[in-house]
Amino acid sequence: MRAKKAALRGGTGRSSQKQGEKVGKKNSMRRKVTRTGMLEKLKKSVPVSENREGERARTRQCVRCGLCLAACPLSGAWPPAGEVATPRGKVAMLQGFLAGELVPDTFFAAEFWQRCTLCRACETACPVGVPVAELVVGARRWLLEQGKVPATAAGALRSLRLYGNPWRRPPAERHAWAALLGLKDYARGARAETLLYLGCLAAYDPRAQRAARALAQLLLAAGVDFAVLGAAEVCCGREAYSLGEEGLFVWLAEKNLELWRRHGVRRVVTFSPHCYDAFKNLYPPWGEVWHYSDFLAPLVENGRLRFAPGPSRRVAYHDPCHLGRHNGVYEAPRALLRQLPGVTLVEVGAEYGPGVCCEAGGGRMWLPAPAGSRSPAHDLLRRAAALGAEVVAVACPFCLVSLDGAVQTGQGDLPAVTELAELLWGALAR
Repeated sequence: MRAKKAALRGGTGRSSQKQGEKVGKKNSMRRKVTRTGMLEKLKKSVPVSENREGERARTRQCVRCGLCLAACPLSGAWPPAGEVATPRGKVAMLQGFLAGELVPDTFFAAEFWQRCTLCRACETACPVGVPVAELVVGARRWLLEQGKVPATAAGALRSLRLYGNPWRRPPAERHAWAALLGLKDYARGARAETLLYLGCLAAYDPRAQRAARALAQLLLAAGVDFAVLGAAEVCCGREAYSLGEEGLFVWLAEKNLELWRRHGVRRVVTFSPHCYDAFKNLYPPWGEVWHYSDFLAPLVENGRLRFAPGPSRRVAYHDPCHLGRHNGVYEAPRALLRQLPGVTLVEVGAEYGPGVCCEAGGGRMWLPAPAGSRSPAHDLLRRAAALGAEVVAVACPFCLVSLDGAVQTGQGDLPAVTELAELLWGALAR
């Protein structure tokens, strides 16, 4: 609680030299507390090289039952498909690395980089709870330290360090798309306790921007007092963490925490589940963190957002991995869809819990699939089409870009892909 209050409390503003020294010491202590809290939250998944015995113990949990093979969306999707492609195979490889029996050459390293989205479907199927996603992130950190990182991922990490986003785009352009919405901007002196954190995809991808615009308009229509960080916003760091760059993640997290403290932010509403997961599970506790679906649901219940009659549509909701399996948010998006007149909710589902991975998470956005691979995104869309869904709704910009791209490149009559916020904004009674 003290660390939380210290992170949010502003400076005193007194000007005497003695008081200035005290404030300087306080600010230094706040930074120390913030970083200590951050590293404490990260201690469960430290680099392999620093905690070999802990990693060995985790790999020895595996009983090699094989239930994870069917759950993994990438095990059989890419050639060559073999044991090394499976979650079980990765655990065995990591055992070999730690024992010094295997050398992480290019082939073995590629399995940890390319053939895992950190979706945790394998963990849902695992009867003994092997933390496969944490082990993969630990292995990536180890490979990163040895320079065995794909050039595309290295470029994204370098861009995060230089520009605060993985796309090598100028920070000044980050919120240019939202200029006509008249949103309150902290950088221009606005005050609000609620921050709408939009994230890097919404900042620079045209498809994600349309959905983010719909979300901002929904909040305005509901009378929510919120602000954005505008050009000052920096990446949440979740994908840096997923790619194994712990130091870069901590640096980005500290920048965000300092921005929030400076502007008196008490509540963050995120557009992306990836940002939500980072703020909720990787940052030290400091205030309220909401995914927008959870934040909007009570506003709709209380009548602050009302919807007009619309056409009959069969809509399949796709559970983002970082919202569903990582954080257990399943009901809020469905509750919102049920409020839309004319919408019939179709459950795509999966044998191992809701949600079929779209393939874009876990840093996979910057790790291109090899030639000849089968896309899990196409599989998901075909499954939805077979159930008679006309629309696949998502609540994640990564899923939106991945599935929308699959529609553009797919064959046959595939359902349209839209963001939940777009569906809500389009149905809003005006």
